[in-house]
Amino acid sequence: MIETRTSSFSGRLALSIVLALLLWPALVHPVYPPETHLDASWQEVLVRAHAQGWQFGRDLIFTWGPWGFLQSQYHLGDEAATTKLIWEVVGKLLVAAGAIALTHRLAAWRQVLFCGLALVFAWLFLDSIYLVLIALAVLGALLRATTPRWQLMLWIAALAFLGQMKFTYNLLAFGGVFCAAGADALRRDFRRAAGLLGGYVLAFVLFWIAAGQNPDNLVPYFRLSWEISQGYATAMAVNETWPVFWCGAGLMACVALFVSQLFCRRENRPFAIGAAAFLAGAWFVVWKHGFTRADGHVQGFFLFTLMLAPVVPALCQPDRRWHWFGLTPVLCLLGIHLADAGLPLRCPGIAWSIERENTFWLLHSGAAPARWRKSFDATHATNPLPEITRVVGSSTVDVFNYDQGVALIPRLNYTPRPVFQSYSAYSPRLMGHNLRFYQSPRAPDFVLWKYITIDWRFPTLDDAMVLVELARGYRPVLSEGDFLLLRKNTPLPARRLERKFLESFTPALGETVALPAARDQAVWLRTEFPLSRLGRLRAFFYKPPVMHAIVTDDGGREINYRVTPLVAEDGFLVGPFLETPDDFAAFLRGRARQWLRSIRFEPESGEEEFWGRPLVQFFALPQMKMANDAPFRQLLAEGIVDRPPESFRSPSPLEYFSIASDRAAQFHAPAELVLPVSPTATQFSGRFGLRDGAYDGGGRTDGVDFVIEGRWPDGRTEVLWRRYLDPRLTAADRGPQTVTVALPAVRPSQLALRTLPGPKDDNQWDWSYWSHLRFAPFSAP
Repeated sequence: MIETRTSSFSGRLALSIVLALLLWPALVHPVYPPETHLDASWQEVLVRAHAQGWQFGRDLIFTWGPWGFLQSQYHLGDEAATTKLIWEVVGKLLVAAGAIALTHRLAAWRQVLFCGLALVFAWLFLDSIYLVLIALAVLGALLRATTPRWQLMLWIAALAFLGQMKFTYNLLAFGGVFCAAGADALRRDFRRAAGLLGGYVLAFVLFWIAAGQNPDNLVPYFRLSWEISQGYATAMAVNETWPVFWCGAGLMACVALFVSQLFCRRENRPFAIGAAAFLAGAWFVVWKHGFTRADGHVQGFFLFTLMLAPVVPALCQPDRRWHWFGLTPVLCLLGIHLADAGLPLRCPGIAWSIERENTFWLLHSGAAPARWRKSFDATHATNPLPEITRVVGSSTVDVFNYDQGVALIPRLNYTPRPVFQSYSAYSPRLMGHNLRFYQSPRAPDFVLWKYITIDWRFPTLDDAMVLVELARGYRPVLSEGDFLLLRKNTPLPARRLERKFLESFTPALGETVALPAARDQAVWLRTEFPLSRLGRLRAFFYKPPVMHAIVTDDGGREINYRVTPLVAEDGFLVGPFLETPDDFAAFLRGRARQWLRSIRFEPESGEEEFWGRPLVQFFALPQMKMANDAPFRQLLAEGIVDRPPESFRSPSPLEYFSIASDRAAQFHAPAELVLPVSPTATQFSGRFGLRDGAYDGGGRTDGVDFVIEGRWPDGRTEVLWRRYLDPRLTAADRGPQTVTVALPAVRPSQLALRTLPGPKDDNQWDWSYWSHLRFAPFSAP
């Protein structure tokens, strides 16, 4: 008998070891070279945060925690490379071994089925395996009164560590510990209950410190992580198709029935109550997480249920050999198919490829840091913004909106605002932290700005507070690729821009509201979108409805944008309309290129019943005077310049005329035209002169001094070319003249073309002009 038991135990142990070794490569993720897109950027920022010791809850406010960098699929060369390698090799082995160990006491077929499902499908949504591991640890260890103390300590430590990777993990982990402590309290084992709670808190603090974090930041971290979680549904919701919804809703109904049956069990009441409470909360969190942003996230809900279906009934009701909940994988696979047609059939082949490739990677993992370093150097050498990199140098720089890789790959001195991706600053409190950062001495010297957002949001919604305030302290100095480089000229004032109330409306949904007619100052729009009672129920149990803003510009063009209601409660800029990088650059210089005529708010089709009547308020920003940008655009349209000017001044209005085969613009001296330098230009050329009437037919000019001055971002200036024309006395100075200037190797960011009166300082006849001003080689602005 003893030999039989020993043989059985040895057989199960061998099976568990084999299953863990099979699952291990499926969880490994070879790390890619850095990139600049959205997901790569935030993962790379987590790596940089760990390497630099940035503090979560103060320096960074994000949904991931201080150990979240271990989940990054992208590397930054040497940064955190050893720790990352240990996690991929040893950490993933422990995750696989832990998941298999927690199913060790179940029937062998359940353990094999669980491992097979995880091996085939876990790659679809990497969060799923960690959420499943947390659930198994709670059900298979923490809630059981017979679990040895050493195992409890081990699993408490594991949950505390996982809880610092991502806030969602922490919600499930702490919820599980709390439910287990509650079950112990029902058993009147208060000492064990206190040990569970105290052990989790202690382990969390120790891992927090081990990550280089200050314990003083724990409270801000939890508070702001909760703020992000609360605003996520309102700002980030994406609707799924109806078939996917009904499949998910049917699966959730099965979960609710299973949990209610578990709660009503009479045997082992403390376990039943604790397990039912935990599973209800865990599935609700995973449901919300998957269906709020129902793109790839929706797979997470189906995968979580798919992997737990074979094992949860047996963990909760070990006396039953079969349970109806074991049929729910059919719904899970159907949901995966409906979200991505044919995907369940493709998964085995993809999983086999991953298993084979990752096994090879593990066998050669010792060389990974050297490969990472080499690939980072190769990526670094292909810097897409060389001119911006040269200008920024070692100065601090932040990146708007979410392509932080453009600063990390060239190794710029990246100094981010706390909510470092603009689309995540979706509540007044989160935007306020970013604004206070820019109002502080920590504000960066430069800002890399790119017009890009998600979900087709209104252009000025992301980081709305900071965006409008940038005009008070930053000016554009260079454009390269899709980016504008802004340089800090003066610290931002501590007080926000004054908002002067203009008018208020309570329109019906879909009713058009005209914007204020005055266009001499910026206009701020504040809106409130109350949910109906049905809308509030929907928001709690499912996700909030979506609201759109349909705007009409002066040309009659209609554009449909999405609105983030929490941002709109504080307000956002609507005048001038900033649709392009040129619009934003002009706005920073106090010029308005486009204005909106009207706006109306409409819910997503079929969601009208979830909304009440909105409140719409317009405010003027008196401190932000706006000038008409049309003259600047006309200089470009007339062919006088090949890049939009940054500024010009002249004592009289510009006058356009033809000379030879070109158009010319009269800049009556003393005048100045400032042009941004093309980042690829090596030469600048143009034509200039004085109009005929200035020196003949009674004209009495005493000449004009033409000057081309280079201006650098650091404030340095240098005269690059100068010529004095006196056509009344010198025949060679009559008619169009040409100029060609070779630009210095260290290119200036601006050229200032100046015309100055002659020696008598009498500008009455100084009818000076510029024509055909060109950079070579040409680079589109």
